[in-house]
Amino acid sequence: MPRFARRSLALAALLTAACSGSAEVDVETRVGDDGDAAALERSLAELRDRASLLWETSRRDGVRAALHTARARDGAEDVDVATLISPPRTLEDLHDRVTQLRTTPLENLELPARALARTPAHLWPQLRELMLAERTHRKQDYRVLLSLIGGDVPNRYGHFARAWKRAHGHKIKLSEDWFEDLLALDQARVQPIFHDIYRDCVLEAALLQAASEIGRAPARAPVVVDALLAAAYVHKGTFRDEVGRAIRRIGDPAVPSLVRRSIRPPTPEGLSEKQRAAFDDSVEVRQSEYAEFQLDRMDRLLPHRAIGAVREDPAQLSDLLAAYGERRPSQAAAPLLEFIDAELPRVRASARGALLAFVTGPAPKTRRKTLRLLGGQTTRAKAERSYRDAARLALRARLGEDAAELLPPECELLDERGAIDPDCERQPERMAREYIALLDSRRSAREQTQLRAALESEALTDTVEQIDRLLAANPAFATEVPERVDAIAPVYEAAAAAAKAEGDWVKAARTLRKLSVLTRAVDPVRSQALQREALLAEAETPALPSAGKRMLLATAAAVSPDNPAVQRRITALEETPRAGLGLDRARATWLASGLGGLCLLLLGLGRLGARRARQR
Repeated sequence: MPRFARRSLALAALLTAACSGSAEVDVETRVGDDGDAAALERSLAELRDRASLLWETSRRDGVRAALHTARARDGAEDVDVATLISPPRTLEDLHDRVTQLRTTPLENLELPARALARTPAHLWPQLRELMLAERTHRKQDYRVLLSLIGGDVPNRYGHFARAWKRAHGHKIKLSEDWFEDLLALDQARVQPIFHDIYRDCVLEAALLQAASEIGRAPARAPVVVDALLAAAYVHKGTFRDEVGRAIRRIGDPAVPSLVRRSIRPPTPEGLSEKQRAAFDDSVEVRQSEYAEFQLDRMDRLLPHRAIGAVREDPAQLSDLLAAYGERRPSQAAAPLLEFIDAELPRVRASARGALLAFVTGPAPKTRRKTLRLLGGQTTRAKAERSYRDAARLALRARLGEDAAELLPPECELLDERGAIDPDCERQPERMAREYIALLDSRRSAREQTQLRAALESEALTDTVEQIDRLLAANPAFATEVPERVDAIAPVYEAAAAAAKAEGDWVKAARTLRKLSVLTRAVDPVRSQALQREALLAEAETPALPSAGKRMLLATAAAVSPDNPAVQRRITALEETPRAGLGLDRARATWLASGLGGLCLLLLGLGRLGARRARQR
């Protein structure tokens, strides 16, 4: 018997014996042939199903211990215990896993907990609801339970006593991973009165683990970060320490959302001192401060560090630059100027939009502080530089290095009467727009030079490659100047004709489609004709089956219903005789059945011979 079969039967017998109440089971396995990988996978799948069934039908304390014993005896390469219960795939599965976690004995709590920690993204709405659910037990009870693993629960003022003591040299137990520490906790230390609280803490830690994994995808990071910031203040902030680690586990995909959420809500006008204190203590304000705190913990509070971390990822970089346009931190003004002439249009557009957000609109209000001068006198001065001042200084420094002819003289924002000078207030915006226009003109000149060099190339292949690179770097390269389409079109037409002559119909169709996209804005009729020609060219591919050709020709007929060339091709394809052996349906069926039976017979004989060889 192959090794995987003996191992599967042994572990299944062990599980059955453990659930039936046997006192001791002794299983012996012997090393033999490994068998094929497919059979091993099937055996492991059957084992998982059987373990899940045993878990549902029996809750004896010996099941989990028996699984660990089997794994220890049969080698570390066996299936991990945590994988024997699969993560939830449907809403019903999710409810079942939660029910298991709330009802199963504490010794077997690890299996449903790890299954919940691997909840997939399509169950995020239900997972979010569970994570933000209200708790019925007292916060003090959670504090007592979590103290067993060194869990740090903030007091009413948001102070974390354990972290403070650890930072100041005290030797104190401080958990850095509630999920693993809770599962590793000796259940004998948990008093019966705290069992429900223990289960609730394990459930919340498992849900936070799942949220971190779901939030690693940049497209899902915003909604996950919003939910985690809300979870930080559930039940008076009981789980905030673990929520912070969940946010930091997401990594750089969470940074743009944290930057946006760190924007402090504007303080309403006309509030009394008491109302202002209540507003400063509101959940919205505390969440914005907490988002900024998490950026600091991740070493992403300074814009140049956050930008440097995602510089090689255009999607995340453009999202981060756009977030700085909303948050407008003064430290981001100079780094934004590095990308306003970036090669990728997506990054370039985000950087320019963010820069214009810094320099447009009314001048921002800045905080002022009181300074005591020599002699006992006091004065009021700016507490910090505003984002507008930072952008103005960064622009002046860049223009001084790159475009001194655009650098205007300094001006005073406040006139003699103390009023704002409108012309001076708009100076940063004028500098930004003039500099962007200068960069565009330089880029256009470079692209025109590259296009001219590409057209002068003697090799048609080199010309097409250079034009493709220009279009990849700037998709609007041809449409910005309509004359460029007239210069590029003959090149692509010649390339399509050369591909047809070589019999490369796929390449010809691809080239005609590119030309169709280029001419769509300047000549829609020609663009439609090129699209039809691309479909007809691809339908000429010899390796394409008849069904694929019919689909392409049907699409071409939809594009140009009255085109005679398309109708002729459709008619010719329908009249083409089908290739075959010249047999009628009955004889073909009989022949196929006979061949299938012969294959099964040969397969059976081969397995019989292999079994006899192993028995020898």
